[in-house]
Amino acid sequence: MDLRRLSILLLPLLLSACASKAPEAIRIAPPGDLSVKEAQAEPQRFIGSSLRWGGRIIALHNRADDTLLEVLALPLDKRGEPVEEAAAWYGRFLVRIARFIDPLVYEEGRMITVAGTLDSIERRHIGQYEYRYPVVEAGTLHLWPKPVQDTPWGPPYEPWPWYYDPWYHPWHPYY
Repeated sequence: MDLRRLSILLLPLLLSACASKAPEAIRIAPPGDLSVKEAQAEPQRFIGSSLRWGGRIIALHNRADDTLLEVLALPLDKRGEPVEEAAAWYGRFLVRIARFIDPLVYEEGRMITVAGTLDSIERRHIGQYEYRYPVVEAGTLHLWPKPVQDTPWGPPYEPWPWYYDPWYHPWHPYY
C-alpha cells in the first residue's frame, strides 16, 4: 500500500482524535441562544426556552431531592467552553439537577456548561442586594477539566536530569 492511500485511511482517525469530548448539546448552541441578561429582563417570555449557558461554579447546595449549582455566567467559545473575560460580567444563574452532586467533584471555581430549559426566576440575596437568578432545569451538564498547572520551573531551568549546563564538568574542582 502506498503512502497516499495510507494517509487517506488515517486522516479520519486523526481528525476524530482532535474532536471535542463534550456532548453535542454542549457543543451546539440552540436556536435563539438566550442570554442570562435577557432571561432576567423578561422571564415570563422565555420560560421553557432551550438554552446553553456556562461559567464558573460559585456554590453548590445539595438538598433532599435535588442539587442547586450557583454559577457565575461567562461567554462560551465555539466548543461551548466558558471563556474568562476580565472586563465583562454576564450575571449569575442557578442550575437545578435532579440528583445528588458530589461537592468535591463539582468544586467551587471549576468551569461548567449546561444545556437545558429556563424553569423560573428565583430571588436570593447577595449580601444585602436582592438578585434575580434565572433557574435552569439541567438536561446536559459538562464539567470541564481543570487547567494544567505549569511548574514553577521554566526552560532552561528545569531540575536535573533535564537541565543541561554547558559549563558543567563532573571533575570541576579537580580539573
